[in-house]
Amino acid sequence: MNTKDKQVCVDIKKCWEDLAEGFFILKNLEKDRGFKVFAKILEAIIEKDVNKAIYHYKKLFYLLAAYTENARGVIVGDAWQNYLLDRLIKDLNTFSVKASQAPLAFMGNSLRRAFQEDLCLLERFFQLDSKKIIGAIHGIVKEKKGKEIISLKELASLSAHLNKIPDEKDFYELKLFFFNLKDWHKALKVLADYYYKNGAGFWGEYWAFRWEVINGKGKLRGLPILTP
Repeated sequence: MNTKDKQVCVDIKKCWEDLAEGFFILKNLEKDRGFKVFAKILEAIIEKDVNKAIYHYKKLFYLLAAYTENARGVIVGDAWQNYLLDRLIKDLNTFSVKASQAPLAFMGNSLRRAFQEDLCLLERFFQLDSKKIIGAIHGIVKEKKGKEIISLKELASLSAHLNKIPDEKDFYELKLFFFNLKDWHKALKVLADYYYKNGAGFWGEYWAFRWEVINGKGKLRGLPILTP
């Protein structure tokens, strides 16, 4: 195992240990199906359980293929990284709700620091792209069986069905900002400003809303793009 692969294993172990302690604010992520499957992959790699690692990686591929290939907008990073960015920005939590209602200066210092710690933890998961995970699984196979015998598809090859239609501008630019940022600890104000301008959670995800009545029952439907 070369130095680069060893560092990936160290990063995986660190992420797994940190995840055991959980997030302060991003608790919804801990219950997210895709995130839970990714955690299972890390666990299997640490345990050096080849079959378990491959099984959960294929399960993650299945989930992200459905999510990504039917997505609207431009994919940022590989499918896993894009999925994490979507989950982060669209998450409805104490920070996003408070930031949508008032500028960052009006937010309690403890809440700000807690959310910064969550961002730093999430960044470590973000850096574990599919190429690194596949490399780690290959390393286990080679160590246990003396040769590479598996072929796992990288998540970078997944592409949105409507990839040429951009997301709402602010949302897409925020995803690019996180993708290029080396220290997510510094992203607090940019993210807070986004929520203050665009809203949080369900309200921040759509351009507009339409009241629809179907079979005598009305409901509010979000419009992800401008509709005539």
